Amino acid sequence: MRSYFDAMLRYFEFSGRTGRAQYWIYQFISLLVIGGTLFIEFKLNHTLPDPENPATLVSVVALFHAIPGLTVTVRRLHDIGKSGWWYLLNFVPFGGLFILVWTCYASQDGANDFGEPSHFTQAPATPRRGSVSNARLHAAMGRTPAGRKTPASEPGEGRFI
Repeated sequence: MRSYFDAMLRYFEFSGRTGRAQYWIYQFISLLVIGGTLFIEFKLNHTLPDPENPATLVSVVALFHAIPGLTVTVRRLHDIGKSGWWYLLNFVPFGGLFILVWTCYASQDGANDFGEPSHFTQAPATPRRGSVSNARLHAAMGRTPAGRKTPASEPGEGRFI
């Protein structure tokens, strides 16, 4: 939910970056909200919205989500190193497929031309298995990463106690 609310709070913000998870969580939740609104409207009116009368609750909710959907997609394009102007491919036949594929790409590591990664895409604070930090820890304990003891040159070397 935090990803959805972050996208809604950055309603008109085209600068910056949005990670893959945040982008897809926003898209999923907005689809659920629009679908839920359609369901509620169907239950109230006992009919689906009429295309000739678009001033329905579903239309209002969809328009409310249109601008954040645009901005989060532009920021997602920034996250993979592409300009937000590539969003205009949506107005070319089959151009939206390129946007769909690009939104599935992994984020660029570190800073790029569009800024630092968002806090939703940064690496976890704990080091991953096999990282330099863990290798140092294993060496300090006198063990290899697989858990085998390494020969110590002096008694007690590589021990904490």
